[in-house]
Amino acid sequence: MRHYTSNRNMKDWVAEGRFRQDLYFRLNVVNLHIPPLSQRREDIPLLAQHFLDRAAPVMGKPVNAISEEALALLKAYDFPGNVRELENIIERGVALCQGDTLEAAHLPDDLRDLTIRAFRRRDGRVIPLEEQERDYILWVLEEAHGNQTLAASMLGIDRVSLWRKLKKYGEEKG
Repeated sequence: MRHYTSNRNMKDWVAEGRFRQDLYFRLNVVNLHIPPLSQRREDIPLLAQHFLDRAAPVMGKPVNAISEEALALLKAYDFPGNVRELENIIERGVALCQGDTLEAAHLPDDLRDLTIRAFRRRDGRVIPLEEQERDYILWVLEEAHGNQTLAASMLGIDRVSLWRKLKKYGEEKG
């Protein structure tokens, strides 16, 4: 069995005349859409550990774990280079690591500077406070596995206040 992958929408390329239609239909037996890593942040720890487990033996390094701080930085990063970028970042970290745990210090500077960059859009504009608050609340809710009582506690507010904020942002569920 052979498989072919692309990070482009081949159907659009066919419509634009950039890819042969007959070849598209010959190759397109099963079409899987896998969202970018920035939309699958829950996959980052597992993928990072996989890349670490692959890279460490090749480099002859005893690295077998990733610190919580490093994982938090990885989960906060947008990964414009998608999974390949994550793989490269982990390989770099393994190469720099002298112990058995990959730490935040082993990650590239731009990941460690996320605390400042997180407040700006890619075009450099500042993200409005309400959008920041909504995203943060949704992130905490995700961390609490949808448990609003736990999320409210983590946020330091009561459940009713959380519900009001969710309603304000059109995110209330039931």
